[in-house]
Amino acid sequence: MKFKRITFTIDSEEAGMEIASELLDRHWIACAQVTEIKSHYRWEGKLEHWPEWKFDLKTSLERAADVCAFIQEAHPYKVPEILAEDVESVNPEFSAWIEECTI
Repeated sequence: MKFKRITFTIDSEEAGMEIASELLDRHWIACAQVTEIKSHYRWEGKLEHWPEWKFDLKTSLERAADVCAFIQEAHPYKVPEILAEDVESVNPEFSAWIEECTI
């Protein structure tokens, strides 16, 4: 059974948690996992090195577009990283749980 994993990065854990909490309140995601990371990238011609937070969200195939649009709207970056991938679960109970949580 397939579901979507949506990943985004953001400059503060609090800002990311606001987005994730709203998505949980709306029942658009089943869960959010948070990891602190160190990002190295080029922005506007300059090499940058900053801590960021990576959020991995689990949602149904049907809710994925809504989740991505909400993140895009709520995100403080001009060009946020928002990735969506199909995931084939080997645990049907886990996929069913995601479906039950996302309405």
